[in-house]
Amino acid sequence: MSSEVAPVVERVYVKDLSFDHELWDNEMKFYRNELEIFEHRLEQDVVRLTDKEALRKLEHFQNQFIRQNEVLDILNKKVRQNRKAIGRESIEGSVFHNSVTMEKYKALRSEFEVFEKIYFDLKKEFVDFNHKHF
Repeated sequence: MSSEVAPVVERVYVKDLSFDHELWDNEMKFYRNELEIFEHRLEQDVVRLTDKEALRKLEHFQNQFIRQNEVLDILNKKVRQNRKAIGRESIEGSVFHNSVTMEKYKALRSEFEVFEKIYFDLKKEFVDFNHKHF
């Protein structure tokens, strides 16, 4: 009989990862809704502003809102793919902590955090612009 102890294989529970996926889904819906509100405000702003520099800034915001929607499309696809991969890879409701799928999950979490930082900065910039001009 060997006295060696088998190494502990660290696992992560799928239900914990599912929580993040669900949270991301809800946050993406919220951001899309908020972007629609911002786009509606842009439509109102463009008829009220005459200053060329302010109009150029509005075009910048319009382009950024389009880009944020594109990024949300990409993130949404990645979240769906990651959710499916985790489901396929799960054993007894968990996945290996050091698996490729978990590494993709961690990268996705980081990517989502970067998106949120960029989004919040853009939101602040847009709100500040509106406060300045109206």
